[in-house]
Amino acid sequence: MEEIIISIIVAIHGVEDYLRKCLSSLVHQDFSLPYEVICVNDSPSDKSPEIIDEFIQKYPTIFKRLDVNNKNLSFTRNDGLKIAKGEYVCFVDGDDFIYENYLSTLYNLVKKGNFNIGVANFQYIKKGKIVNPVSTYFSLNGVIKKQPAIKSLLGDVRVHAFAWNKIYKRDFLLQNKLLFKSNTECIEDILFNFEAFLLCDKIAFSRKRIYGYVQREQSLIHESPSLKIVDKLLCSAREIRLIANEHLWKETDLKFYFFCKRLLFFYMFNIEKTASPKEKYKEYKKKLKYIKNASIEELKRMN
Repeated sequence: MEEIIISIIVAIHGVEDYLRKCLSSLVHQDFSLPYEVICVNDSPSDKSPEIIDEFIQKYPTIFKRLDVNNKNLSFTRNDGLKIAKGEYVCFVDGDDFIYENYLSTLYNLVKKGNFNIGVANFQYIKKGKIVNPVSTYFSLNGVIKKQPAIKSLLGDVRVHAFAWNKIYKRDFLLQNKLLFKSNTECIEDILFNFEAFLLCDKIAFSRKRIYGYVQREQSLIHESPSLKIVDKLLCSAREIRLIANEHLWKETDLKFYFFCKRLLFFYMFNIEKTASPKEKYKEYKKKLKYIKNASIEELKRMN
């Protein structure tokens, strides 16, 4: 049996209308080495299982189905990681799709320099059309050292914190016990990638847009009111400080508050329509200041 080079973990949560396009894109790759697609099905009430089975019948050497009942994206991805066999791991959401050079681009990015993480660019897709606002500008290209890579990640402009436009060496994740945080009060991708970046000396980047990120009203992030998202961002900021402390990362180097300020501003002034933006921004700014200045012991007591 051939060695699996890449495991693609597909988190599937009520996306039957999008799933065929997603799985079809995973088949039509210009990547010639063996890879597997682990479909982690967390959709007991729609037709996603039947769609997955169609692809298993057609491509039995590529597709696998794992049924779970998590209702939690972190748990779903972690379940996929447990059974992955590839040298490298990628994550794809079941309502998105990838371009034909997705696997080859990410693999070549990390394999040449034996890097633990590779990051590529993506396209925003809305109502079937490509819409790339200025905020998606992705400026990093080449091999970047840890410190500027982390600052860019937390700035969420030059690099975005999504898990699905990245590739990870599986041994690197296993050896460092890197999993997605199960705390639903935080944003799991931000915490996962922050901790992963902390453990790398260098990270490889490509500006190639190889992932189709489909914006839909029923997605997990759009189902949450914007103020709830801001609360999650504040919780993520707290966790980032705690993780940084565990890794003895200097807070003067971290500057996580730039990340929070930008996202708070975005959500309060571009999404939130019902509350008074200025008053709400003041409120969240106070919370952010507390998280920034609180002692580690105080942060640990926050729940």
